[in-house]
Amino acid sequence: MKKWIFLCSIFLLLVGCTGSEDLPATNENPPATDSPSNEPQAVAPDSLSSEPPLPATEAEETEAVYIDESQYEGDALIFAQLINRAVQYINEENEDGYKSLLASNSPINSLPKRKVNKVELVEIGEPYGSNIVIDVNDWRDGEEQSRTYVFTKENNEWKILDID
Repeated sequence: MKKWIFLCSIFLLLVGCTGSEDLPATNENPPATDSPSNEPQAVAPDSLSSEPPLPATEAEETEAVYIDESQYEGDALIFAQLINRAVQYINEENEDGYKSLLASNSPINSLPKRKVNKVELVEIGEPYGSNIVIDVNDWRDGEEQSRTYVFTKENNEWKILDID
């Protein structure tokens, strides 16, 4: 978790440095500057092709791509729904909603600050005890990251125990 926070801090510093270059690109005057400054950010997620003209923060607010829940059933559907709901709460900055998805013994104590552009379920692991690990990829500010969700049963309901 500390490693993730450290990496996020570095990324935010880098984005802060490049973010000031992106601000003038939002003006209508220099359209040629707008495209190159956003192309590196939009390369990773193929489905975000409509976002290059917009700064990442505006793109995040307008549309997120969620896990296609129609591909799953049973517990797998519940995991997809919970991850989608977590992403929705992150993007809406709904801390109470987000915390309602967490297990009572979860070490997570705050809402992530960066909004999610896209999330996809990669793999559902085998259960170990009352826990199960789900690997996902998500995109934040055009950058793809792998995340591991750990779910646990609490009062006969799946809850998010941790996210690495």
